[in-house]
Amino acid sequence: MNNDVFDALAALACADPVSVDPPEAWADVADELARERAELADELRHQWEVAPEPEDPLLAELAGARARELAAQRHKRRLLAYAREFSSPGRTRPYTLEQLAAAAGLSISGVRTAYDGDDVDTVARATGARRHPSARDGS
Repeated sequence: MNNDVFDALAALACADPVSVDPPEAWADVADELARERAELADELRHQWEVAPEPEDPLLAELAGARARELAAQRHKRRLLAYAREFSSPGRTRPYTLEQLAAAAGLSISGVRTAYDGDDVDTVARATGARRHPSARDGS
């Protein structure tokens, strides 16, 4: 396997910052990024070399990114379910759809349909919270 793929994967994982503040610190930031990239590339190489049945490194990284994306989506759904169905932060009503839409990067209708009953059940089990009295069934 060509080791350049490991260097490329490390460079993509440890991307250059858009800006550095103060600008004079760029050299230090660049040195730190180079160290992080080298360490990650070495770690990826080592994992590939010792694996009993090594996977293609790029495909493995894509699969890992997909798993993290799915986990983030699950987390977002559960946060929305909590906010809409359970949470009442010092209020008599749950968060507004507008507040949640803005924070979640969704439309108002997207907030309404973002989670389902399974997410509500998971939130209830995880938090021990009871649904807010104004929460609607089947939200």
